[in-house]
Amino acid sequence: MDPILESDLGTERWAKAEWRTFELWERIEARLKRRKRIIIGSAVVVFFMLSSIPVVQDRLPAWRSRMAARDLAREISRAQVLAGISFSAIRLRFTDRKRMTFEVTGHTDCRHTESGFPIRAGILKSRSELQILSKDQQGNFGLAQLVDEFCFQSREGVSFAKATDPNVQALGFAVLPAADVDAMRSDRLSLLVLSGPSAEISYE
Repeated sequence: MDPILESDLGTERWAKAEWRTFELWERIEARLKRRKRIIIGSAVVVFFMLSSIPVVQDRLPAWRSRMAARDLAREISRAQVLAGISFSAIRLRFTDRKRMTFEVTGHTDCRHTESGFPIRAGILKSRSELQILSKDQQGNFGLAQLVDEFCFQSREGVSFAKATDPNVQALGFAVLPAADVDAMRSDRLSLLVLSGPSAEISYE
């Protein structure tokens, strides 16, 4: 058996040390590559977030208009249920279109224009930047049959007395940002449509 020389042991130790150093550098390089990918990914995310801010700011009023239209639809549904329970006419009327305040009153018939007995009052999402478009303003947006009140009876259904053309069996509530009224901008407008005697709800 050949004797183990000191030089051989030194060579082996040197080889092991070199291998450990190589493995260490591999781990360091892998860590640096992972950190680089994280930095690049974070930069891309930040870039897209910053570039999307103007788009979000421009579309946010449209989303708020749609939420307000859905809130109005819930109030109308509540009025329909109340009309069915009480066997009376229930009217929802906006008292201030710009402040989005409304009142719900009870009547013997939708044809009666008296004040009726008060049921409740409320406000749609108390947002000063939104408002209900009036019938006088509908032509500026290419719309028709807009109203600011709604009356429903359990037997007769919805009253179209406030419609421009009573032969058209549909009414609409238009919600839009107040700034868009003067600018006549319609791309952020939300339209709540009530169709037929049962006032079927749809959105445009």
